[in-house]
Amino acid sequence: MTWTSWKDDYVESLKSRGLSPATVAMRQTWLSRLEAFCETLDLAEPVAVTLEHLEAWRDTLEAASARGTLLIALWSIRGFFGWAWRSGRLLVNPAADLVVPQARFCSTRLLTPEQVECLLTPPEPATPVALRNWAVLETLYGTAIRRGECQALDLLDADLRDGTLRIRHGKGRHSRVVPLGPHLVRVLDTYLQHARRHLAATAPGEPALFVGRGGERLGNVAIGLLVRQAGWRIGLPTLAPHALRRACATHTLAAGADLQSVQQLLGHASPDTTEHYTSISWEQIKAEHGRTHPRAVPPSDN
Repeated sequence: MTWTSWKDDYVESLKSRGLSPATVAMRQTWLSRLEAFCETLDLAEPVAVTLEHLEAWRDTLEAASARGTLLIALWSIRGFFGWAWRSGRLLVNPAADLVVPQARFCSTRLLTPEQVECLLTPPEPATPVALRNWAVLETLYGTAIRRGECQALDLLDADLRDGTLRIRHGKGRHSRVVPLGPHLVRVLDTYLQHARRHLAATAPGEPALFVGRGGERLGNVAIGLLVRQAGWRIGLPTLAPHALRRACATHTLAAGADLQSVQQLLGHASPDTTEHYTSISWEQIKAEHGRTHPRAVPPSDN
C-alpha cells in the first residue's frame, strides 16, 4: 500500500481517538517529511522502511533542528509505525528500537504547546493504569490545580454534567470551583467508565477520584512519579506536576485570558503571584526583538 493510503487511515485513527486538530496536523507534517526523505531513497511504500532508514532520517534532522523539534518529529514517527504494527500492516515495527535523545529540561522552563500535545497523547494500549495516568495528566494541565489538590479530589468533586471541578482542599484552606473543558470531561468519563471501576474493584467504598492499583487514593508521590515517567517518554526526564500548572496558566494568558480570571483558576490570593505566569517564551522575545529593535531590523535596499 502507498504512503497516502496509510497516512489517510492513520489520520482517521488519530481523529477517532479524540486527538486535537493541532496534534493531527503535526503528525501529518512529520509523516510527509519522512515520506519525502524516503522518496529520495526509492522507498515507495512504508513496508520498505527499516530501522537504518529511520536512523538516517533522524541524523539528518538532528543536524538541522532544535532538540525539541527533533523529539516531536521522532515521537510522531514512532506513533505512526507503532499504529501500523498494531493494526497488522507491518510484521515488524522498524521504529521500536529507534533511539530518541533525551532533552535537557529545567523545571523552571515553560513547556511548549507542542510538548504538551506529545505529553497528553491518548495511551496505547489503553490499560486501566494508563487511562488513569492520562486522566491525571489531563486534569493537571486542563485545570492548573496543584499536585496536593489533585490528590485530594473525591468522586463527588467532579461534576461532568455541569463541567466543573470543586477544589475543597486548596492552599490556605481555600476552596474554589474550576471549569472542566469538553475534552477533559470526555477524558474523565473514559477514565471513570473503563479504568476506575477496575482499579477500585477491591475497595468499592473509596471516595477518591484517582486511585491506585489496589483501589486506594493515589498519593502525592505516585502523582509525581507518573508525571516524571510521562515526561521521560517524551525526552523530559525531570518533569514535575507544577510544570503542567504553569503551562496551563501561561498558555491561557497567552491566548488572551485576563489576569483576574487566571488568578481565580489558580487559586491565588494576590494577582502579584499570578503575574509570575505572564512570562513569554524565549522564542517570542527573540522574534519581537528581531522585528522591532532598530539595530536588529535588516536595513532596506533603498
